[in-house]
Amino acid sequence: MSGLKKLAGQTAIYGVSSILGRMVNFLLVPFLTGLLPGADFGIMTELYVYIAFLFVIYTFGMETTYFRFANKEGADEQEVFNNCQTLVLAISVPFTLIFVWKASAIANLLEYPGKYLLVMWPALVLFLDAFTAIPFARLRKKEKAVRFASARLGAIFLNISLNIFFLYFCKNVYEGQFLPSLKPFVDGIFNPAWGVEYVLLANLLGNLVFIPYLAPELVNYRPSMGKAYVGEMISYAYPLVLLGLAGVANELIDRVLLKEKLSVTCLSQEERIQKVMAIVGEYGAVYKLSIFINLANQAFRYAAEPFFFKKAKDKNAPETFAKVMKFYVIFCVVVYLGVGLLRDPIGHLVIRNPDFWEGLYIVPILLLANVFLGIYYNLSVWYKLTDKTSYGTLISIIGAGVTLGLNFYLIPQIGYLGSAIATLACYFIMALLSYVWGQKFYPVPYQVRSGIGYLVLATLMIGVSYWEPFDNVLLNYSLYGLLIVGFLLLVYLREGKELRRRG
Repeated sequence: MSGLKKLAGQTAIYGVSSILGRMVNFLLVPFLTGLLPGADFGIMTELYVYIAFLFVIYTFGMETTYFRFANKEGADEQEVFNNCQTLVLAISVPFTLIFVWKASAIANLLEYPGKYLLVMWPALVLFLDAFTAIPFARLRKKEKAVRFASARLGAIFLNISLNIFFLYFCKNVYEGQFLPSLKPFVDGIFNPAWGVEYVLLANLLGNLVFIPYLAPELVNYRPSMGKAYVGEMISYAYPLVLLGLAGVANELIDRVLLKEKLSVTCLSQEERIQKVMAIVGEYGAVYKLSIFINLANQAFRYAAEPFFFKKAKDKNAPETFAKVMKFYVIFCVVVYLGVGLLRDPIGHLVIRNPDFWEGLYIVPILLLANVFLGIYYNLSVWYKLTDKTSYGTLISIIGAGVTLGLNFYLIPQIGYLGSAIATLACYFIMALLSYVWGQKFYPVPYQVRSGIGYLVLATLMIGVSYWEPFDNVLLNYSLYGLLIVGFLLLVYLREGKELRRRG
């Protein structure tokens, strides 16, 4: 029992650091959308897509590989660590040097002429993230959850503080809004032409916090490419790289495709890029509102895996998994309904650039997409318990194909609405495939009709908000509030008895 309590406590710490980190970063959205021009927010959105893709390549699945090989019977953990860290460096160092060396040329290729720092600093951010990935994995293996979470949260809060310092404090002092006595100092360190550059610099400096936290894990590191491990490690890791790339494509590739496939007619190429990047920024900002479902998905992923493996040997495990799914879906649908109906006031509060508010109509589509992603995470129990993880890779690759195909087809016709539809179609198909194949290999009596019923009802209620039955805004939002209360009452009448019994 003490072991389980310890595991639960550590899982909570990891979960809090991740969820709190996402939440704090989410709180940057109103700050950045209020200070950065629309095109700059679009550039930032695009750059972080490239960072996510390249991180998968830089780390080459070595975090999971480290866990797998360090836990083998008779394994030398230090040798495994040395090999994994060396493989990461063998990939990340050459890439970083190339990006730094060719920063100007790559910036021109990305249509950021003269802005070489938009390539150089992301390359250094990536290198630091990759360099610290295996030491962080070692902290997790050693069950040093507090140090892990402290490092992550320290970097996040320094990042936030630096964003505020550069983009608000220094900018206002430079413009003479307050504290004129500090203007000579600020004049020496602040460049008013920088916007996204300061966001990236804050990220880079924030990540330097990792080094003192991780120094004890690195002090005994020696470069090593031991023949006994490396070949087997690479064979184990490359499917994880494919899975990681497919996962990133499913989640983020639409931002890049928007830039390439949008049909925008302008007088000049420069004007077109500015307009397109503003649209990418609008989509990226609006997508942030799906965090209300993403947080639930993140928390579930931390808690579900140990729970499923613990319960797998129970004879009533399938029935338990079905109940978990039912109440998880109910929770997500309630969030979907509430945020979907109140998307305008929430969006106006979070997104400070009024030019971006036009895109709020796609928020319910993105929320529903992430509900299906959460359902997929829930369904994934079958291939983890039956050691058929290749199905998980296949499902992700199929999802990536759907994402790419629909974005290529729909973006030129309907813009980022096409990207939202592609995201919904991707996660729906992934959930459907996982359900169909899962019932073949590991049958679970999911209450499909109940889940579909709640989803359809919530979607119809959200549809009312597009119709706007009253001319008075207050009356409309009063109606939306009644719809939410009515839905909660229905759930209580249908499920309350079981919830009370389980409590």
